[in-house]
Amino acid sequence: AAPHFDERHCSAALVSLARLRSTGSAQDGDALAALAERTKDFVAARRCEGRQVANILWAVASLPSAAASPFRDMLAAIEAHGGERLASMNSQELANVAWAWAKLRTSGRLPEVHAEADGLVA
Repeated sequence: AAPHFDERHCSAALVSLARLRSTGSAQDGDALAALAERTKDFVAARRCEGRQVANILWAVASLPSAAASPFRDMLAAIEAHGGERLASMNSQELANVAWAWAKLRTSGRLPEVHAEADGLVA
C-alpha cells in the first residue's frame, strides 16, 4: 500500500468494496489481505476516529462472508481498541456499530466475542 494511504483511505476503500457487494476474483485476495492488514495497523495504533471505526465495521459486516475472512485480525484490533472511540460517535455511527457486531456475530464471522466486544454495544 502507498505510504499516503492512511486510515481515512482504508475506511473509504472498505465502504466502497462493501457497496459493490461482490467477492471479487481470486487475485483480489492479496489486495484484500493488504487492506485488512493496513487497516488493522491503524486501528491498533489508535489512529482511527469513531466515524472510521463505525464505517470499517459496517463495511466488513456488509461484505460477503468469503470476502470478509481476511479481516479477522482487524476485527480483533477493533475489539481491543475500538471501544475507546464510542464517546466520539454520533447516534448513526453507534447504530452502525451495533448492527455490524450483531451481523458479524450471527454470521459466524466473529469466532469469539469477548466481554469487551459485547461492551461496545451494551
